[in-house]
Amino acid sequence: MLDGPAIELYEAASLATLRDRMLECESTYAGCGRLSELNSSDVLRKLFKRLPEKVKAEFISYSRKGLGTFVKLRELVDEAAANAECYFGEEMYENRKVPLNKPRKFAPKQTHSRNAVSDVSSGKAVPCDLCRGDHKLWHCASFKEKSQKDRFEFVRKYKLCFNC
Repeated sequence: MLDGPAIELYEAASLATLRDRMLECESTYAGCGRLSELNSSDVLRKLFKRLPEKVKAEFISYSRKGLGTFVKLRELVDEAAANAECYFGEEMYENRKVPLNKPRKFAPKQTHSRNAVSDVSSGKAVPCDLCRGDHKLWHCASFKEKSQKDRFEFVRKYKLCFNC
């Protein structure tokens, strides 16, 4: 729960897993009468580092009012997970690979996408880089079935355009 990669706001499954682990931890510690131990600065700091920026901002607001507790943080994670999992959350984040306003760290410096609709020099259609089908990579069913991490690694490995 405390260790792991940072979670983005659109990663519904990761948010839900974190929420479930936090709820289980909260329940266990409350049952032992030790819930206050979860409010330690070390626990809250480690969890804070993993959260999406929006959740961090909301938690800071509560912390400034003296309400920055583990339970409040779990409630904020619960709300973020529920928003990402609902119909409109799924619609909003459906094609999101990289969050808005965040630089693409591994995007290669290139002037065009290798996966463009056609090869400019020959005028021939370029097949899908994954399955070699007659479609763009971002329309590929096999590509869409991959996890976000696997899609990212595929695009990086083959030096494709991150925008597409």
